[in-house]
Amino acid sequence: MKDTLIPFLRRCFRWFVVLIALSIVLYLGYASVLWTQFSANQAKWLNNNTTNYSVTVRYSHNNAGVYSNIQEVVQDGHVTQGYRDSAIPADKPAIDWAFDQAKTCISAWIMCSVFSWSFEYDPTYGYPSRIQY
Repeated sequence: MKDTLIPFLRRCFRWFVVLIALSIVLYLGYASVLWTQFSANQAKWLNNNTTNYSVTVRYSHNNAGVYSNIQEVVQDGHVTQGYRDSAIPADKPAIDWAFDQAKTCISAWIMCSVFSWSFEYDPTYGYPSRIQY
């Protein structure tokens, strides 16, 4: 019995190593796709050199299906008007916050997927136009 158990365990260990290696390759491959998408869109946004703009931010409150549309105005890179809650610092534009969240989900994409986080980018300016979580 000992003669057949050791080769069986070796084969199992080899398959285990192959599966782990394949999982790592897939994880890093998808993270690189997310990084490429993120960096291309962030570069597009930064190349526009937009420091004065207004954007309508749609916030969801604790009640499912209840939304508020708030106009955020940014002048010289600083928020002069807009809704603030504890998730977004008062002096940080919502677009900068959205880029930070998207960047966090690159390396932690499995956790973001588990919690159904998703990002869509504006095709013209590159900023995150929709974050769902």
